[in-house]
Amino acid sequence: MNDNGYYFFELDEKNYLYDFAAGIIAEITPYFMEILTKYNENKICEKTEQELIDSLLSCGLLQKIESTPKPALMENKCAYLSFAPTYKCNFRCSYCFGDHGNAYKGEKREFTQKTLNQMLRYFFEVAYPNAEQYRIDFVSGGEPLLGINIIKMAIDYIESYSEQSGKHISVWLCTNGSLLTNDIIEYLSSHNVSIGISLDGRKEWNDITRLDNKGNGTYDQICKGISLIKRNNNVSNKFKSIWGLCTATNDNCDFVDILKHMKELGFQNVQIRLIRSKEKYNIEKIKEQYHRLSNFLYEEFTKGNLEYLRMILNDNDQYGKVLKRVILNHILIRRCNAGVNKITICPDGAIYPCDSLVGFDNFLLGNINNRKENLNILKNVDQIEHCHSCDIKYLCGGDCYYNSFLKTGNQFLPDPEFCQIQRNIINRTIDMRYKMEKVNNKLYTVLQSEVKRKHDYSELFG
Repeated sequence: MNDNGYYFFELDEKNYLYDFAAGIIAEITPYFMEILTKYNENKICEKTEQELIDSLLSCGLLQKIESTPKPALMENKCAYLSFAPTYKCNFRCSYCFGDHGNAYKGEKREFTQKTLNQMLRYFFEVAYPNAEQYRIDFVSGGEPLLGINIIKMAIDYIESYSEQSGKHISVWLCTNGSLLTNDIIEYLSSHNVSIGISLDGRKEWNDITRLDNKGNGTYDQICKGISLIKRNNNVSNKFKSIWGLCTATNDNCDFVDILKHMKELGFQNVQIRLIRSKEKYNIEKIKEQYHRLSNFLYEEFTKGNLEYLRMILNDNDQYGKVLKRVILNHILIRRCNAGVNKITICPDGAIYPCDSLVGFDNFLLGNINNRKENLNILKNVDQIEHCHSCDIKYLCGGDCYYNSFLKTGNQFLPDPEFCQIQRNIINRTIDMRYKMEKVNNKLYTVLQSEVKRKHDYSELFG
C-alpha cells in the first residue's frame, strides 16, 4: 500500500514535490528527484542523500499517512438523494447514460404521491435519520420537468419535513432547459431551488450530440430557456446564478472555448465533464486541451482576472475540482460518496448508489419496500487493488464506478485511459497552483480564501 503524504513528478521539463500532508509545493532539482525516487523505493541512500532526507523529515515533510483518512476529510454531515421524477425525455442526446429513460427497467415509470412520500420518508427517517442536513437533486434519467407536478409534490413534502425537523434541505434541478416557462421559473425560484442547464458549448457542437426527439438540434431551445431566466425580474439573483453543465467528447473538448462561451451566455458556475461511454478517449488530444486550459487560466490570473477560475472551482468540474483540492490541500479516499451518504431511488423503490447506475443489477443496493440493503457494494481507493498502491490515490479518489464498469466491465478496475488523463490533470493543477503562488501570492491568497469560504458554505448548507 502506498501511504505517502507527498507526491513528486516531472512536467514540462520541471520537477515538483507536492507535500499535500504539509500543504507545500516546491520545484526541485533532477538530483533531488533521484534521491526521492531512491527513498521512495526503499533503496539505500548515500550518507549525504540520507542527511538531506533526514533534514526534511525533521521539518515534518515526507511523512506517511498512518491510517486511512477519516471520513471527516472527505464526507460532510449531509445526506444526498438524487432521483428522476419521470423516466421519459423529449431529447435524444447521443451519449445519454439513462438511454432517454430506457435504462430503468421498472414498470412504474414515474412517481405517484404515494410512492414519492414513501421514498422521501425512507430517505429522511430510515436511511439517514442522523444526518444534520440534506440535499435533494431532481436529475435526468428522463427530463425532470416532464414531471413538474411530481417535483411540486416533492417540494411540498420537503418543505414540510424541513419545518418539522429543523434541518436544512437544499434542492437542485438538472434540466435540458427546453421546457422552462416563466411560471415554472418563478415557482422554482420562490421555493429556493437551484438549477443547472445542460449545454455542450457553441451551437455547432451542441447540435451534433444534443438532439430532440424529432432529430433537431437543441441549442436554440436551450438558450431560450436560459434567456427566460435572465430576463425574468420576478426571480432571485441566486436562481439566476445558473450552472452550465457540459459533456465533452473527443471532438468537442476545446475547454477554453467552451468556458468562454458559457461566460458569454451568462453562466456563473460551470462543470465540464468528459463523456462516459465505451468509446476510447483521444488521450493526447484531451491532455493537450487541459494544457491549453491551464495556460489560459494562468494568463487570466496574471491579468488579475479570477472570473474563469471562479466558474470552475467547484466539486463537479473535472479540472476545477482537482485544482480546488490542491488549493485547499484536501485529500479523499473516494471520488464521490455514491452508496455511502448518497443514493438514488426509483419509482419501484429500487435503491442505487447514483443515477448513472440505475438499471445495472449488480449495483442494486436494495429496495425501500423490503428494507434489504447492501451499502457495502462499493470500495474506497485503499480497498481497490489497482488503486491502493498508486502514488496519487488520495489526490485522485479513484475512477467513477460507472465509467470503470463501462470501460472494463468491473467497477473495481479503473479505466486506464481515465488514469492517464487524471494524472495529467493532477500534475497540471499542482503546476498551476505553484505558478500562481509564485507570480502573485497576494492575489492567490485572495483566491484561496474565496475557495475555502465557498467550500465551507457548501459544507454548511449543501
